[in-house]
Amino acid sequence: LGGLLYDAPRLRKHALTLFAAVCLLGGALCAWGLSQEPESITLAAIYTGGVVLGLGQGGAVVSCRAAASRVGDDEAFAQGVLAAAANLAAFGAKSLSAPVALYFGDYRAALAMLLVVQAFSLLAAATVAPAPTNAPPSPIIRRASSGSCFSTWGCQFLRSERFWLVALCHAIFVVVFKVFENFSSAILKTIYGYDVEKAGFVAS
Repeated sequence: LGGLLYDAPRLRKHALTLFAAVCLLGGALCAWGLSQEPESITLAAIYTGGVVLGLGQGGAVVSCRAAASRVGDDEAFAQGVLAAAANLAAFGAKSLSAPVALYFGDYRAALAMLLVVQAFSLLAAATVAPAPTNAPPSPIIRRASSGSCFSTWGCQFLRSERFWLVALCHAIFVVVFKVFENFSSAILKTIYGYDVEKAGFVAS
């Protein structure tokens, strides 16, 4: 979905702002649900917010990677810098959330901090200058304009066995990594006796 929206010529310059706004909406729903007493409506808000946040985050990642791929000969380096920045941000979020919650005596302080960061992300996305409209269209834009990818197997790469092999390997890696990532801090806390701050720092 994120790739299709980014490839659409009329939506591309607004795609990152849209995805950042979706992230903020999903984060706000999750934060509101987590800050309330556990009821059916709050659980629904948490789950809905998680889905919305995931959609926005996925679209934002696609948009950032697509923008980095347009830098020409330095594309690989740009992708590396993008990945490094994302990893540093994830490290900061995981290692700082517990100390902030403990400092203020309420986990809702950490949720508020995350919403502020998301708001800054939206502001940054809204101030990014769009690509010049008089620039020659890239192959991605030409392909999106033709609408070939909207038909079954219309995109050339979808007929490539190598693409599907890479996609499968990537999916397996992400599943294994996310499972470990989500449970590693809990394992360190419950089995090895780490406190919340140390478990979050080591897991990040």
